[in-house]
Amino acid sequence: MKFGDAVFNAFGPQNEHHHAKMRSGAPALAWVEENMKRELQSDGGIGWQLYAAADEGVISETEAEQLLKAVFGAGFDTTIFGISGMLRAFADNPEQWQLLRARPDLVESAFEEALRLYPPSRFGGRVALRDTELGGITIPAGTKLLLMWLGAGRDPRKWTDPDQFRIDRHDAGSHLSFGFGIHTCAGQAVARLEAKSLLSALVDRVERIELTGEPRRAINFQAFGHESIPIRLVPAG
Repeated sequence: MKFGDAVFNAFGPQNEHHHAKMRSGAPALAWVEENMKRELQSDGGIGWQLYAAADEGVISETEAEQLLKAVFGAGFDTTIFGISGMLRAFADNPEQWQLLRARPDLVESAFEEALRLYPPSRFGGRVALRDTELGGITIPAGTKLLLMWLGAGRDPRKWTDPDQFRIDRHDAGSHLSFGFGIHTCAGQAVARLEAKSLLSALVDRVERIELTGEPRRAINFQAFGHESIPIRLVPAG
């Protein structure tokens, strides 16, 4: 989606890649700007609820509109990258697909493990609210921090054999790929539901997931995923 592609390449150097994505995404960005306004929200929808929160004084009108844009943007490329990364992980590890077929109760764990290995978002930003120290480094209050979800998912201090895809990890769901704390991903329940529905359907119908070509990573400043993953789904007999 060109809107998501523009949004996730807004973070980074103002180079030709950035400008190319902004140009290609300009019509989508303009559409979003126009359609996030209060008067265009449907009763009971997410946008309506955000503006209702503004009316209650929980957030400002500007914050309601910005949050709606964030929810809209975050629900596209990241979900696509998360699910496609999961399919690549199974194509690269056929024994794990057979394990899932034998143990469909691991469907939820399988998606969590895929998110650990291929997090849809490379990083998140935070601001230190007070002076603190982490790992022997002093962090003054007000410091802007870039937290690398991509690196955290493969940190050997946390994960055993971090580069291996194992759907039966007991702690797969403790990854940071959806962020953490009050800024954790607001749409993660929907992403999990989509992935669970897809995997549950595939387990019953697909014998093997095979690569038919070389996967190509997407060039993206903030989102992490693939431009293409050529795969073949071999139906179950």
